[in-house]
Amino acid sequence: MPSTGSRLYSARGFPLGAWVDGDHEGVLATISYPHLQVHEGHMFTVSDTATLNAGASREVFFAMANGMDEAHLSITAGSTKEMAIYLYETTTKTYASANKLTAVNRNRNSKTTSDMGVCHTPAGSGDGTLIWSAAVGTAGKTGGERNLGQEIILKRNTSYLLRITSAAASNVVVATADWYEERSATYTTTTTSTSSTSSSTSSTSSTSSTTTTTAP
Repeated sequence: MPSTGSRLYSARGFPLGAWVDGDHEGVLATISYPHLQVHEGHMFTVSDTATLNAGASREVFFAMANGMDEAHLSITAGSTKEMAIYLYETTTKTYASANKLTAVNRNRNSKTTSDMGVCHTPAGSGDGTLIWSAAVGTAGKTGGERNLGQEIILKRNTSYLLRITSAAASNVVVATADWYEERSATYTTTTTSTSSTSSSTSSTSSTSSTTTTTAP
């Protein structure tokens, strides 16, 4: 990136991955959009490692806070021996604060913290809907690495479960998640209001409303 210059923005005010180079007149410097998110302090990473016996699993839970930002998630999993990987959406397992995995901002000069809650070994039960799976290694011996390929944009107000299941004893597995958080052009929030009415008996009713709003 040039030492001096001007950042370019879209008509809606979102930063673009481009600068007008102040050191070389007429030169446009560009970087990829995920790379830009690192510079902006919106890219985070977390990893988890475990040693598993045959048939044992390690689980990692992800959930974004109920807000305006979207998480664009990439996952890479590796192992020293054979394993299977599963990613579930709408899991009913819940965040376990004692097993918190702290997200690291990949711009070490940024003070921005992630809105994603991440932990290993979540509480409760209920896997959810399987949306991706993969197998790594052969015959319980050889390991390897696998990733999602393209990023997946997580659904708001939804919990996700990543499970790695070992097919061999003494299998060292590692899961790494990288994601950036950004405010999309539109976002949806759900609010619940409670009202009370009284007559000869008292009753309480709750109503929910969903609002779609255009981001500033």
